[in-house]
Amino acid sequence: MPKRWLAFLLAAILSGGIGHFYLGLWRRALFWLGVHAVPILPLALVTVAFDGNVAAYGGVLVLAVLARLGQLLDLAFLKRDRFKRTPLLRVLGFALVALGLPYGMAVAIRVNVVEAFKIPGASMAPGLLPGDHIVVDKRAAGSSAPLPERGEVVVFEYPDPDPDHPRVDYLKRVVGVAGDRVVVRAGHPIINGWRVPSCLVGTFPLPGGEALDEGELHVEFLGKRSYLTWYQADSGTDEEGPYNVPPGQAFVLGDNRWNSSDSRSWNYGQGASLPGEKIKGRALSVWLSFNQEDAISWDRIGLELGAPPRVPGAPAKMREGITRCLANPRAGTLPPQ
Repeated sequence: MPKRWLAFLLAAILSGGIGHFYLGLWRRALFWLGVHAVPILPLALVTVAFDGNVAAYGGVLVLAVLARLGQLLDLAFLKRDRFKRTPLLRVLGFALVALGLPYGMAVAIRVNVVEAFKIPGASMAPGLLPGDHIVVDKRAAGSSAPLPERGEVVVFEYPDPDPDHPRVDYLKRVVGVAGDRVVVRAGHPIINGWRVPSCLVGTFPLPGGEALDEGELHVEFLGKRSYLTWYQADSGTDEEGPYNVPPGQAFVLGDNRWNSSDSRSWNYGQGASLPGEKIKGRALSVWLSFNQEDAISWDRIGLELGAPPRVPGAPAKMREGITRCLANPRAGTLPPQ
């Protein structure tokens, strides 16, 4: 006769109703297979619907854990006289289905709905730092998808026409959209003759950066979003552009304005926009983060890119300056057409 302890082991390690199927209870096995697989889809949908709010999709993960515990409790209270011998090949076949279904759903969601990316460098500091892992909404991917709005952060494949160039992923903020004429003056964008409004927080070292060079920290207001930008001291006051944004493309900048390979430097330094087909998705939030010592940065987990900016662990003077700037929002945050 089948052994309860082995059913427990199968349920704990593999889950998906495999333990019940081993005991010959195929209806219960199908029920727990569904309970195990179903939370995967709500996880993706809730993540997107709540713009990557960690509490929202954390709740779905809690449900998934409870589903597995419920499966183990059900096995514990089953009467032994209900157990039936099940051929090994059938158990193996059901295990393949039980493991393949959630995996297939996860792959489909990763391709079409959400995916996780790691921040490779400091071009988006101080809002995003090396070691941050972010959730990306992939519904904005591809040439047929609508382009992200001004102020949104996008992940994209570096648009270098050289076929030998590595196909690496970049992360930048959309500043200009199709039809815009963009000039960048001392790092500050000017769209159609209109300077993107900003508020000076103060002069600080780059938050989260390795360099001790000081620079100006600003809160910038564009579209529906406010975010932090940093300008290294004595980096120049040159005017770059103008750059005309073609249809189906976007003009992108890094928030670390003097340490970013973006639309200003592409096309051999002449500047270029980002084609829509290169966009892989819209960045939502930080779901995991590691500091320079490879320890988890718990205070950065849950940072939402669509929310008012904050710098975990920042000195009091910086926090006060950010609060002051956010308390005086700009009336107009969109350029003239």
